[in-house]
Amino acid sequence: MSNLFGMLYTGVSGIMASQVAMDVVGNNLNNLRTPGYSRQMVSIQSKQPIQTVYGPMGTGVEVTGIERAHDELLTKAVRTESSSYNYFASMQNSLGEAMLYFNELETGAGLGDPLKQYFSAWQELSSTSPDNTDEAAIKRYALLEKSETLAKQLREGYGSIETVQNNIDVKLVSNVKQINDITSNIAILNASIMSSEISGGSANDLRDQRDLLIDQLSTFATVTTNESENGQVAIFIGGQVVVDRDQSHNLEALPNPEKDGALDIYFSPVLAIGAISNAKPINITESLIGGSIAGDIKSRDELLEGYLGELDILARALINETNKVHSVGQGLLRFDQLAGNNSVSNPLFPLGSESGKLPFEISNGTFSINVYDKDGAVVNTVAIDVDPSKDTLASIADKINLSSAGMLGATIGEDNNIEIFSNSGNTFGFANDTSGFLAAAGLNTFFTGTSAKDIDISVVIQNDPEYIATGSSGAPGDNSVAKNIAGIQFTSLPGTSDRTIGESYGFFIGMLASDKSQIDTFTKTKELSFQQSVMRNESVRGVSEFEELTNMTLFQRTFEANSRYINVIDEMINTVVNGLGA
Repeated sequence: MSNLFGMLYTGVSGIMASQVAMDVVGNNLNNLRTPGYSRQMVSIQSKQPIQTVYGPMGTGVEVTGIERAHDELLTKAVRTESSSYNYFASMQNSLGEAMLYFNELETGAGLGDPLKQYFSAWQELSSTSPDNTDEAAIKRYALLEKSETLAKQLREGYGSIETVQNNIDVKLVSNVKQINDITSNIAILNASIMSSEISGGSANDLRDQRDLLIDQLSTFATVTTNESENGQVAIFIGGQVVVDRDQSHNLEALPNPEKDGALDIYFSPVLAIGAISNAKPINITESLIGGSIAGDIKSRDELLEGYLGELDILARALINETNKVHSVGQGLLRFDQLAGNNSVSNPLFPLGSESGKLPFEISNGTFSINVYDKDGAVVNTVAIDVDPSKDTLASIADKINLSSAGMLGATIGEDNNIEIFSNSGNTFGFANDTSGFLAAAGLNTFFTGTSAKDIDISVVIQNDPEYIATGSSGAPGDNSVAKNIAGIQFTSLPGTSDRTIGESYGFFIGMLASDKSQIDTFTKTKELSFQQSVMRNESVRGVSEFEELTNMTLFQRTFEANSRYINVIDEMINTVVNGLGA
């Protein structure tokens, strides 16, 4: 059996274990609100008993370690849900910014009203055209104002979406920098953890710090982790290892030429000192499947780019359809010289080739130029045949020169556009274009530009609204051009059979609102799922104040009981040492 001194050490072991346990409880309570802290627990077991004639006799307890409450499966589930939630949250934020400009509920916002007012202004003008009255003049200026407003709204709407795209690129640069800082710190912690645990110790606080950094990393991208036997963890993003033991490899946000310079995410491995490699950074953008970075890139390249495409379809159809009608019409004034608004790369190449083509389609056909004398009588009609597979912009100019009997001249301008001028004080106008050349070249057109980004009103019309074409002949009561342009709103958009120009903006807003609603739903669902994962994980690793206070009371009572036990043993020893002699 154990002697009195052995019994004394049995009590001391209980006191020592209670002190360690109380210290851990205090540390837990102090870190009750510390981000990333995992509850720590004292591992206590019975000491090796001694064998006696009565059987094994206990010798107290011993502390075998201080462990942290941690469930790797729950931790990985939280990171997975975090990546998924942040993926949709980033798209929700981008769509929210894009919708700010197109808020139809606010006066002056959006494109719906300007588009309606544009066509209404043409309809109003058709009731007085081509009168040279004050009422008609007022309507011309009203049309010009409504048209400028529509063009401005289209440009600004397009620009607002481009701004969101540019902001995403700025955000990507910032996020990649944060990722590199995090992976660098994780590599440092890897080395510290291995150093702390290589001799059999534990690095609970260091592991908590590393887990917190990996949690932060999962908000940017889906991460995969692999822990080795020495406690170091390897981390993969987009299939590439960004942390390998005590070394980290950077990501970069670099322009992608195939996306007009928009930023993609590239992996740049760090080579060993003295190593030589010609390897280029690896584009891992397509491999990013979760996190805010993947959500931002999807918003920029798919959703926002799709909205820009819809605005371009609307603007391009509006420009081309209006200009095709307007180019063969006449206003109150005719031209003595006129330069085309559109140009080609090379005027010597066929109009159907890449270098020689104009921004709008040209087909086989004919356009006419009427030449008028000083009294407004037609003195010559020049018909020009157009074959885009053979004709160049220069050859069209040559045909005008050869066919007009010296009454007209045509040349190629400095900007590779066509310029037409009259001789001998004559004026000219256009008619009957079955080729689409006039609208494509920008001759006698209402709009300039080719997309929502650059749509504007012709400078000729801005300077003098009397050049606005309202009829095809200029004869009194001829309002055919104005009426036809007002009816363009019912023209089907190219590539669609169920959508007109007038309906296209409603479709655009519906698409934007539908996408936003869908993303809102996904974001809310993923947020709830993420919160539930966090709660499950916190139930394991989180510090409970009530539980710690209960443990504190338990260890206090254990300490007191062992203290009383030691006092009793001390009295017994005193009796043996001092009392038996008496």
